[in-house]
Amino acid sequence: MGLAMVFVLLTFGGWNEAAYISAELKSGRRGMATALIASIAVITLIYLLINLAYLHVLGLEGMAVSDAIAADLVRVTLGDTGMVLIGIIVTLACPHLRQCHYSDWCPYQLCAGA
Repeated sequence: MGLAMVFVLLTFGGWNEAAYISAELKSGRRGMATALIASIAVITLIYLLINLAYLHVLGLEGMAVSDAIAADLVRVTLGDTGMVLIGIIVTLACPHLRQCHYSDWCPYQLCAGA
């Protein structure tokens, strides 16, 4: 439950940044609404495209038996070298995840097959 709450808090943290963005916009409310709607549309499109990739590459059966769908997708499309490359990119992009060796659960265990 605690791990789930961390991701929820990270999600809600983005709305805090909306206050800073609104102060920088020249057109105020109208520009903020446009920015929020456009960003939600882009995120939704990315989400749908990723899910279509899962379905196209792994199929329903592959998704049903997978413990880590994204890792399986990368393994199928980029091979084991791609898995290492994605792991390095995620590690560099998310500095707070570098501390995971101190906890019981680490997202990179999925990539290692642990």
